[in-house]
Amino acid sequence: MPAAADLILAWDDMKPREWARLQGSGRSVLEQAHGYGEAVAAASRYRIRRAAIRRGREVIAVAQVFRRDFGPLHLVRQMRGPHFPVDVDAATRGDVYTLLARQFSWRRGEAHFWMPELEDGADARALMAGLGKRRMVTGYASIWLDLRQDEAALRADLDRRFRRSLGKATAARLKIDIGHGGGNLDWLLTEHDAHRRRRRLVAPSGGLARAVAGALPSARDTLVVQATTGSTPIAGMMFLRHGDAATYYVGVTTAAGRLANAHHLTMWRGVVALREQGVAWLDLGGLNTDTMPGVAGFKLGLGGRLFTLAGTFL
Repeated sequence: MPAAADLILAWDDMKPREWARLQGSGRSVLEQAHGYGEAVAAASRYRIRRAAIRRGREVIAVAQVFRRDFGPLHLVRQMRGPHFPVDVDAATRGDVYTLLARQFSWRRGEAHFWMPELEDGADARALMAGLGKRRMVTGYASIWLDLRQDEAALRADLDRRFRRSLGKATAARLKIDIGHGGGNLDWLLTEHDAHRRRRRLVAPSGGLARAVAGALPSARDTLVVQATTGSTPIAGMMFLRHGDAATYYVGVTTAAGRLANAHHLTMWRGVVALREQGVAWLDLGGLNTDTMPGVAGFKLGLGGRLFTLAGTFL
């Protein structure tokens, strides 16, 4: 599949601020954010490469990849890219995918695992097959909330059970604290790690979450919402902003928090706070109905747009 001759791909030639501006436009994803890449590199043996695809002087697509070397073999992971900061037609998108696919070769020992930001369907699978890619893992699913709506429209989109639980939590007069780190973040990540180890969950570690938060351009890009009763924390959530969008990244509730439906209130207050800060899109951080049906049901209760990506390809 030939790529258009007028497209040029360059590696690692963009300053962090410019990358953040381009990658963070529109419905961007955390895995492609500059800060996320820096945090992963600091916490692992992956090296980060960043590609900019230009037509003339205009950057039409960007893609962040993670590379780890094992002697002559090279593992390359590309998660939820490329991102298109400008509108382009389907043919140009196909050219960008072709150009990216050509950057990696089995002949050089490069195993390129690619989870493209393509919703599942015949067209997406045909595109990847045309690039010589085979699907290895089924698609990631999540929900996009459109925060450009007013608060009344967002509330109207809640399902009946979520709305009822939110009403109960509001009536319980829990104290809600909204900030950007500090002791509330410490409590949240400590509880998250304990819960993750206890339940043997496949989830980001508290250390990685803290590293990503620290690598984002501003401390205000981390939003921490905590619910307390008296002086005792019973639930908390962490949201990470990346340009026009944000991702729900970590959440914890205690037994007392579950009884009080505190998670519904912390989520709702987080959604409202992000909207007030100018965030346009919220990714609810993935759905897994097989191993975490309760969490999936909770997220589905917020409404929004459910999507499933085409999968991970090799």
